[in-house]
Amino acid sequence: MELPHGPEYALPDGRAHDQDWELTPKQVHTLLQRGESVVVLDVREIEELTAAKLPDDVQVLAIPMGEVAQRISEIEEAADEALIVTMCHGGVRSFQVAAFLRKEAEIEHVYS
Repeated sequence: MELPHGPEYALPDGRAHDQDWELTPKQVHTLLQRGESVVVLDVREIEELTAAKLPDDVQVLAIPMGEVAQRISEIEEAADEALIVTMCHGGVRSFQVAAFLRKEAEIEHVYS
């Protein structure tokens, strides 16, 4: 799968991002529009899930950050079928989880 890239996919505030494994919301939207197999790993706490809900046609795996290590098999199973994109409220937890999954769990197709 080729990831969308180019100046039109830059972060809105101009911040740099690691293009190897960090995606902008616009890049994720493009992947979903193209019909790519994507699972959003939502690492927010259960009480946060109602604050922002993804469309029903987006496949979501909700695992709070504190449970990721114990539920790694669920994530590995999803990664066998799809690209994993982590998300949270502000981006810090999703970045940390993506880094953990890439380094410790050796899951290659994980993006923040």
